[in-house]
Amino acid sequence: MPNVPTHPLGNRDTRLSRQHFTLYRGYFDGVSVEQLHRTYAEAGVDVRVTRRLIATLRDACRRGAMCAR
Repeated sequence: MPNVPTHPLGNRDTRLSRQHFTLYRGYFDGVSVEQLHRTYAEAGVDVRVTRRLIATLRDACRRGAMCAR
């Protein structure tokens, strides 16, 4: 089994970067997860990590929107 991080952003204190938002913008624009994975993921990383990262980004954006109310 490859070494898969337990949290897609490394650890929960990691700040979101421009690359995170670029990935999420692609997802939001309808690009398939598989294509985003081929474009942005490091070699050897499983597509499940990319899916989990997208879910984490979605949740982080949702939390930020809820706090902004």
